[in-house]
Amino acid sequence: MKFAKVVPESLTAGTFAEVYDDIDSMLRGKLVQNEDAEKQRITHAIIETAVFERVKFTKSKLAKLELTDVIFKNCDFSNCDLTNATLYRVELYDCKLVGANLEGAYLSQVLFDHCLLDLAGLNKLDVRKTQFVSCNLKDANFSDNNLRETELVDCDINNLMLYDTSLKNLDLSSCRFATLELESKTLRGLTVTEEQAAMLANSYLGVRIKY
Repeated sequence: MKFAKVVPESLTAGTFAEVYDDIDSMLRGKLVQNEDAEKQRITHAIIETAVFERVKFTKSKLAKLELTDVIFKNCDFSNCDLTNATLYRVELYDCKLVGANLEGAYLSQVLFDHCLLDLAGLNKLDVRKTQFVSCNLKDANFSDNNLRETELVDCDINNLMLYDTSLKNLDLSSCRFATLELESKTLRGLTVTEEQAAMLANSYLGVRIKY
């Protein structure tokens, strides 16, 4: 599903360095490519109607980042601090967010497509109409979240932590996992396969299912 309202042909070449100088700085209508933005410390950068391709944000601190109508392709946010970020109509394709921290972020109409989110901190999120498609979320922490219209499709979620999060209306049947970290009280309304249900019943309810 496409969310970002971006016309690539209308963008002009730019650089992420345009937001380095000031708090509350803005970047709009830009195509940013092949840039090293590692280990930056920027508070409340605002980015609108932009495309980023092959940009490295590794180990940067981008607290309170605001993104609207932005597309990221093959970008690296590994070990990046994105706490309290706002993502609205954002798409990420083939991006790395290994060990990234998005605690307290607001996500509305966001697509993660073939992204690596292993060991990511995805806690205290307010999530609306967001899709994770063919992503890796192994050993990620996805706890204390408010999930509305959230989809995980064909994802590897082994050992994903889902504490203090209602799983009602969440469908994990296309996802792969051997174990999950969660609470039995949050299982009501969760959709899984027969095999997954047997594993969860045994792990969290002490029930053994015979076939």
